[in-house]
Amino acid sequence: MRDFAFRLVLLLSDFAFRLVLLLGDFAFGLVLLLSDFAFRLVLLLSDFAFRLVLLLSDFAFRLVCGVVDFGFEAFEEAGEEGFAVQASGLHFVGEGDVAGEVG
Repeated sequence: MRDFAFRLVLLLSDFAFRLVLLLGDFAFGLVLLLSDFAFRLVLLLSDFAFRLVLLLSDFAFRLVCGVVDFGFEAFEEAGEEGFAVQASGLHFVGEGDVAGEVG
């Protein structure tokens, strides 16, 4: 009987040890998976934010330089044809030609 109890304790301790190893391995794998997901999510969001900043800065630059044409019907209706022709003609200057737009 004593031999049976000893073997049972040995078997249960071996089972508990293997279970702890298995759960530890599973937890480690889960942590790796979640950290990889979080890393990829941060990269994706930072790339999106970077592209959004580039898009908005490009739009602001084009707006300041007069490349963006919102249509100047209000100026034409007010009878300021000289200014409307001059303002609407800005978008015909080369879009990437900053020197042409400034001069």
